[in-house]
Amino acid sequence: MKIDKGQTVAIAAIVAIVLIAGILAGVSATRNERIVYVEKAGNPVAATLIIDFGNGTVLNYSITTRDATVYGLLMDASHTYNFTVKSHYDSGAGMFVDSISGAENGEQSRYWMYSVNNELVWESADKKILSDGDVVLWAYTSW
Repeated sequence: MKIDKGQTVAIAAIVAIVLIAGILAGVSATRNERIVYVEKAGNPVAATLIIDFGNGTVLNYSITTRDATVYGLLMDASHTYNFTVKSHYDSGAGMFVDSISGAENGEQSRYWMYSVNNELVWESADKKILSDGDVVLWAYTSW
């Protein structure tokens, strides 16, 4: 996927708006806390989670989760494989990931973005529902 300069500016603006909204919301969740405002538990979903730190470190997990969302998959992996996730909840948009294993949004102009089956998704991680066999990639990337 090639992104031109105009798309880069638009993406940066969206990221800035999301970050500001999250800061204003002032609600935080860590890997030990989960804000559940919609019940998403149901039949288990088996998916692949890939976390790319952008520095050569790539983690790859096969996870079965009852919280069949991108956020649920990430949180279940964090509990199973013992890594930290910091996130915040925006009442108008949903749950957004701020940090994975200490890699924080905004450091060196890099941010966590996710895709499902190689498609960039523009909704909060707790709203994207997964199906069996989906591949979720969290990439720590700069614009």
